[in-house]
Amino acid sequence: MLSQISLVVLSWFSSFDPAAGELIDLIQRVAVTDVFEAPAIQGLSAVQIELLPDRDSADALAADLQRRLGDELSVFVEAVGGEGELPPSFRIGVGPFDEFEQAERAQLTLAQLGFDGFVRQLAVVVGC
Repeated sequence: MLSQISLVVLSWFSSFDPAAGELIDLIQRVAVTDVFEAPAIQGLSAVQIELLPDRDSADALAADLQRRLGDELSVFVEAVGGEGELPPSFRIGVGPFDEFEQAERAQLTLAQLGFDGFVRQLAVVVGC
């Protein structure tokens, strides 16, 4: 949904600046979709690939990684709130996995592709 809104806003800006049209083409080429929105990550573990300071870089890396993985594994971008006055960071991960061993196998697959990641436990959210 966020990427669709971004495209609408960029389309509006393209009427003022032709360079925005190039950005729209780039977004559509890398296929940034709701796959990278990850509003609720459910599972026990994931493989963290990177932590980046800006959303655009995180989305670009996630799109490249998803393209290279195909349908084998799922890639997500998770916003990590900054403390105090610090801005948020963006965590690129693969998963989630219900079993820790699945995450370890994914980590080996990612290492073969040249991505250095580590397995981390996801926070468990208890709700009503």
